Amino acid sequence: MPDRLTLLAVMTSAAASAALSTLRPNKQTPPLIAVSEAGLTALLQQAPHAPLRRVWTHRGGRAQVAKTLAERQALFEVLAGLGTVIPALPDQTITQAEAGLFLSAHHGGLRDLLEALDGLQQFQVTIAWAEEGVLTRFADSAELAPVLARRGGVSGGALTAALSALKDRLRVAFAAELDPVCVESLALPTTEALVMNRVLLVPAADGADLDTALERIDAFWPEGLSIRLIGPSPAVSCAALELERISQGDVRRAEETLGLTIGAEPHAIAAALKARLIASDRAPGAAIAAAALFRRLARHVRPEAEDSAVWKTPLYRLRQDGLATGILPEAFPLTARRTAA
Repeated sequence: MPDRLTLLAVMTSAAASAALSTLRPNKQTPPLIAVSEAGLTALLQQAPHAPLRRVWTHRGGRAQVAKTLAERQALFEVLAGLGTVIPALPDQTITQAEAGLFLSAHHGGLRDLLEALDGLQQFQVTIAWAEEGVLTRFADSAELAPVLARRGGVSGGALTAALSALKDRLRVAFAAELDPVCVESLALPTTEALVMNRVLLVPAADGADLDTALERIDAFWPEGLSIRLIGPSPAVSCAALELERISQGDVRRAEETLGLTIGAEPHAIAAALKARLIASDRAPGAAIAAAALFRRLARHVRPEAEDSAVWKTPLYRLRQDGLATGILPEAFPLTARRTAA
């Protein structure tokens, strides 16, 4: 069986060539493997012994996963300095042969995405407040003043609600400073100490404007806010590749479930699903999943694709956040090309 490799990123072949000539071998990380097709290059590495999602559950696994992800991020930041990058999500495995077919089948959509991402950089902004100083700094605020002025003491529930409302107001104010300098802004989870945790896509030419916006935010409470800026990096949070394999077996099961063949028209798929749901007293999950598969493939795979490369090549989708949404939410080969056995 061919070695399975980890897909790291896709770049134009020219940018990837510059990256490979610039990067120096590192004994601690596997070397990059380049597969080029149709003017694009997939950058691969030897796959780890176990997927990160499995390593996470082992003793000491969280530290190992954090180290691996930090190394990936550092590599992405280097690549981003050499050209536009479409990063892949972790644990996306592929063979070298599949990588060539993957680029050939999807080169149009990948080029569109590279063009959309050109000149954009991702930053992560975290803003924490000094919890021990909040009551003093914002004692006169509209949120805290009524609670602190109550006779008989301050109830824990009322104070928690007031602090939450204050944090929401500050988050809106901080976003108002950041939003004008970015083309996308995605909120990430926060903790009690974090007022904001946000990913921004910023034109590379506007980096100074981002610095100025952060300076204005810092002026809200210079001694009490802790602002951290991470990046620049590729748009990992907004447009990351996720591979998906649909085998002949998957298709055959869907065909048996609905009594259709690949290439069926949308109205036929809907009618077959309705008939199956009415006629069967079994759980509807298989029929609904079969219909979803047909809808995804019917637009892109020709009925005669039984032995086509499409069944040997990972399809891909993009993470459904930010820039990816509405530009290229999912992509499949437009034609099913026959290849020699």
